Amino acid sequence: MEEDAQQNSGKTEKSIFDEDELTRLSYDKHVLNARNAIFVVAGAQFVFGSIVVLTSSKLGETIDIIISLCFVLLTSLVFLALGLWTKRKPYTAILIALIFYALLLLADAVYDPTTLFKGIIMKIFIIVYLFRGLNQARDAQRLKEALRS
Repeated sequence: MEEDAQQNSGKTEKSIFDEDELTRLSYDKHVLNARNAIFVVAGAQFVFGSIVVLTSSKLGETIDIIISLCFVLLTSLVFLALGLWTKRKPYTAILIALIFYALLLLADAVYDPTTLFKGIIMKIFIIVYLFRGLNQARDAQRLKEALRS
């Protein structure tokens, strides 16, 4: 009996929640939906942005087209990276994606106000998914920090 007590005293106590379980629990439906929404934005930026650039009559010179396509590619890669980053830091990645998406919508509205209402349902869904995921990721991050202390 004393041997069991001595063997157990050498072991460190383990929390009822380990890191993997907490990470798995924190990725519930809303965080996964936000992550998917970020990937949808990345794909939509690439596909529709490329179509708009290539069919635009405002762009006449090759250099304008190249610069515009580079911007489209860069924005798509930013959203792709943020979507991948949600695996490690969901709250921060979703927050940055939400801010970046809002800035893109604002820039589009300033450049061409008619774009504000184009695809409005899709834009609303993306914003709603990002906000829900942001709230869930924040709660999971607080829980994780509370368990560490």
